[in-house]
Amino acid sequence: ISPLLMLIVYYVVFSTVRESSIDYFWAYLGVAIFPFNFMISNLSNGSTCVTNNASMIKKMYFPRELLVLSQVISSFVVMLFGLTICIVLLVVFNYSLNFLSLMLSSVFILLMFVFVLGLAFLLSSVVVYVRDIQYVISSVSTALFFLTPVYFLADSVSGIFSIIVWSNPFTYFVESIHYTILWGEMPPLTVIIGCVLISTITMAAGLLVFRILKDKIIERL
Repeated sequence: ISPLLMLIVYYVVFSTVRESSIDYFWAYLGVAIFPFNFMISNLSNGSTCVTNNASMIKKMYFPRELLVLSQVISSFVVMLFGLTICIVLLVVFNYSLNFLSLMLSSVFILLMFVFVLGLAFLLSSVVVYVRDIQYVISSVSTALFFLTPVYFLADSVSGIFSIIVWSNPFTYFVESIHYTILWGEMPPLTVIIGCVLISTITMAAGLLVFRILKDKIIERL
């Protein structure tokens, strides 16, 4: 129920505040808002999942990675449920879906999971040492909503704003979902390469930093 209500609220707000020329705007918004919320929630909640469980970490020993993994997986399930609702509604409204591209979307969803997990590993370990970063993350999260093509077409912007939008890693994953689920097409090569590189580099960096810092986490909590 929550993802469906979220979709309705966002649709009412954005269709009221600004008129959109995007066909099936509710679907364009829906298939983007759930992946975006998955990424943004783990940018904030993922970064504090270790510090917020300080008492449990001090009382017992267990792999610290489980805290990050459980946070990311729980929000991942919510995103999948939301995307499923969007797909079901598209079928109900007789929208022409491409089965092969729907299957392809699972690859990009998996890459998104890898990216978010790596990001959560990286930030959750760093925040233990530099607590003030969480306040910076909060500000960045707000800005990212307006810099990700959730309610506007990525190709509709130009100039410096276009450069900023495409410098945002969230854009590549959101666009991959737009292409594969909504438009039934293979994403452009730049989007594919972007998703692969961003997820791989972020996961590698996240795991490396987490493993370097995790042994002294309990001393910093």
